[in-house]
Amino acid sequence: MEFIRTEFCIFPTVSTTPEKWWKPARYLAFVLPAKDSNNIRVVDLGEAKDIDEVIAQFRTSITSEAENRNPENVLQELIQAANTTDFPDLRSAIYKPLQEYGWTETKPTTFRNAIPKPENMLQKVNTSIGYRLRKILFDPLLIAIGDRKRLLLAPDGELNKLPFEVLPLDENRRLIDEYHISYLSTGRDVLYFQGVTNIQPTEPLVFADPDFNLCVTESTTATENSAFSGRHSQDLERNTLYFQDLPGTRTEGEKIAALFGIEPILEGKVLETRLKACCSPYILHLATHGFFLKDQKRDPHLKTLEYLGNMDRLSGYRLENPLLRSGLALAGVNTWLQGRSLPLEAEDGILTAEDVSGLDLLDTELVVLSACETGLGEIRTGEGVFGLRRAFVLAGAKRLVVSLWSVPDRQTQELMTNFYERILKGQPCADALRDAQLEIKREYHNPFYWGAFICQGNSSSIRKIDKIEKSPRLVGKERQQAYLNLAHALVECSGDRARELLNVNQELVDTGLVETIEQVSAKLKQEGDCEAANFLRTIAIQLAAALDNPLSAGTPVEALIFLNQLFRATVGSQGNYQVVYPLLKTHLNHLDERFVQLLQQWSEAVFSTVDASQSILIVHGLFTFGKLIQEFPLGDRASHLKIAQACFEIVQKCNKEVLEEAIRLDPYDPLNHRTLAEVLEAQDRHEEAVRAYQETSMVLFRKAEAWRNLGRYKEALQALDEALALDSNNALALVSKTETLTLLDRYENGEREAQSNETDNW
Repeated sequence: MEFIRTEFCIFPTVSTTPEKWWKPARYLAFVLPAKDSNNIRVVDLGEAKDIDEVIAQFRTSITSEAENRNPENVLQELIQAANTTDFPDLRSAIYKPLQEYGWTETKPTTFRNAIPKPENMLQKVNTSIGYRLRKILFDPLLIAIGDRKRLLLAPDGELNKLPFEVLPLDENRRLIDEYHISYLSTGRDVLYFQGVTNIQPTEPLVFADPDFNLCVTESTTATENSAFSGRHSQDLERNTLYFQDLPGTRTEGEKIAALFGIEPILEGKVLETRLKACCSPYILHLATHGFFLKDQKRDPHLKTLEYLGNMDRLSGYRLENPLLRSGLALAGVNTWLQGRSLPLEAEDGILTAEDVSGLDLLDTELVVLSACETGLGEIRTGEGVFGLRRAFVLAGAKRLVVSLWSVPDRQTQELMTNFYERILKGQPCADALRDAQLEIKREYHNPFYWGAFICQGNSSSIRKIDKIEKSPRLVGKERQQAYLNLAHALVECSGDRARELLNVNQELVDTGLVETIEQVSAKLKQEGDCEAANFLRTIAIQLAAALDNPLSAGTPVEALIFLNQLFRATVGSQGNYQVVYPLLKTHLNHLDERFVQLLQQWSEAVFSTVDASQSILIVHGLFTFGKLIQEFPLGDRASHLKIAQACFEIVQKCNKEVLEEAIRLDPYDPLNHRTLAEVLEAQDRHEEAVRAYQETSMVLFRKAEAWRNLGRYKEALQALDEALALDSNNALALVSKTETLTLLDRYENGEREAQSNETDNW
C-alpha cells in the first residue's frame, strides 16, 4: 500500500482566480494486491490536515507524558493516584507499578531519554485517540486488503511518523496482533528485493555506550575545535545540547556481540572515523543517542542570498540540508559541543545523516539503530523522510530497524536481544521484530514500551553466511588480489574517505600496493577515465613519498593524515595562529627535514591532478602555513624556517598567468586576488604584490558593501576588517566601517527595544 499526500486542482467552469482552483491536500492510498497487479484500488482517506492533527495527538498521547520525566515526579503522581478508585490501597498503588515497570525502591530504571508515566495512567488516552485514527486511516482500506495479513506500507507526509502496528483494534488487541507490517521508502523498492550479490560482507559491527565526554589524553592527537570542517545544521545550538551517558546500552551491545561471537566497540572506541571507514559489515548495530532537529523559521536574509550563487564563497552560510538535521551521537560529542579539543579520530562526535549517506553499506544485510527518534527527519511530501532512514537507504543498507520516538532502555535491551536471537534462527527480519515486540507487549501493553521500532526495506530473511572471520595476513596471490580490491575501492572514495580506507587497511600499505595502484591508474587512463586515473596517481605518489620518507613517529598513512589535517586547519584558520599552533604543538616530532621532503612530494602530486581553482586554494594554504610556522615559538627553530622556506618555494613556482585567468573568470572572489598577491610576494616582486594586495582590499570592500545593503552588518564588518588588514590606507573601507558600526548599533538598539516591547506586551 502506497500512501500519497497531494493537493487537488479543480478547474472552474466560470472565470475565477487561480488561488481558488486548489483544494486542501488529501491522503490517497494505492492498494496493490500481491500477484494481482491489474487490480489496483485507490482509496481517498480524507483531508490531510485533519489526519495529520489526529496523528500528532495520537503520538503525543503515547510519548509526551513519558518524555523528560524523573522518578520523583512519577512517584508523586503515583501517590496522588492512590486516592482514586483504581488504586484503593496506597502501598500497592506505589510499589506494585514500580516493580511491574522495572523500578525498585532503591534504583530506578534508566531510559534512553524517556522515563514513562505508569501504563495505566496513559492507556485510556491513547486508545481513544487511536480508535479515531484507525477508523480514519485504516478501516477504509479493509475492503481493498481483504483477508491478506502481510502488509508492505510506503507512507507519505506525516504518516512517516506513525507505526501502524500500534493502532488499537479493541482494549487488548492492536494491528500488530493481526497483521505482519513492514515499511518501504517507496513502493518501487520491492523491485530490488530479488537482487543477489556474491560479494562477501565483513564481520558484524556493534557500537554501544559511547564516551560522549571523550577528551584528549597524552596518547592521543588533539585537534583544535574550530578547525574541524564538518557540516552541521544552522539550528544545532552547542550551548543547549548535551548527551547523557547510556550505560544500559553497554549490556545491550555486549549481549548482541556475544550472539555473533565478536567483541563490541564501546566507550572511547565509538569513533566517527572508525564508523565512516567500515566496509559493508554483515550487520551494523548502533546503540546510542539519536537526534532530530525540528524545522525552524529561516533567516529572511539567507533566503534573499539563495540566488547569489556560491553561498560558501560568499558568506560561509550553507543552504540548509535536511540530512544535516538528524544524526547519531558518538564518542566526544559533548567535548565538541563545549568547544574543547578532542582526538582527531573523534572528529566532532556527530554522525549526521549526510555523513551516513556516504558510508559503504552496499552489502550490509541489516542496520539497527537502537536510539531515539532515528526514524524521524524533515517530511517532504512525495519524497519520504529526509533523515537517517533515507540516508541508510542511500548508503545501500538492505534492511533498517529504526525508532519513531524516545525508547525505554531496559525494554529496548530485551527487545533487541530477542530480535537478534530470532534473526540468527533464520526468521525474516520483519517477523523477528514483530515477535520480539509481542513478547514485550505481553508484559507491557502500552505501545510506548515496544511500538517505536519499525522495519523498513526487504522484510525477508537476511542472507545466510556460514561464518565470517577477520582476514588473516595475506600472502602471494591472495595479497595481490587484496591490493587490487583496495585500489578499486579507492576509486569510489573521496579524498578523506580514501585516507580512512587506507588507515583501516594499514596492513596492506607497502610498495606492492603502490605498484598495484599505479597499474590500475594506467588502465583507467587507457579506458578514458582520466579523472579516476589522476586521483589514483595522486594517492600512489603520496604513499610512495610517505613510505620513502616516514615521519619520526607513526605509519606512512598516519603521516599523510597529519599533513592533510594540518593543511585543512590552515586553510580554515584564515591565518589565525590559535587554530594551527595547537596542532603543531602536539606534533613537534614530525616537524623535521623529512617533513620538508614529504611536503614537497605531496604538493607536486596534488598540483599535477587538481584544477585551477583548487590550485589557488593550495597555494594560499601553503603561503599561510609558511607565514605561521616561521613564527612558531616551540620546537626546532631551524626546522621551522626550512619548512617555511619550502612552502614559499612551492608558491614561487605558481604560474602568474593561471592566477590572472582565475581572476578574469571570477573577479569578485577575494581569494583569487589575495593568492596572486601572495605569489608575487614570495617571488620578491614587491611593487606588484602591493598593488595586488590593494586590489584585494577593494574587492573585500565591495563585498562588505553588498553585505551592508542586505542588512548583514556583522558580515560586512568582518569583510572590512580583512580589507583594512591588507591595506590600512583604504579610505573607502575606513569610511564604510564607521558607517557600518553606526548602522549595527542602531539595528541592535532597535532589536533590544522590540524585544523589550514584546516582553511588556506579554
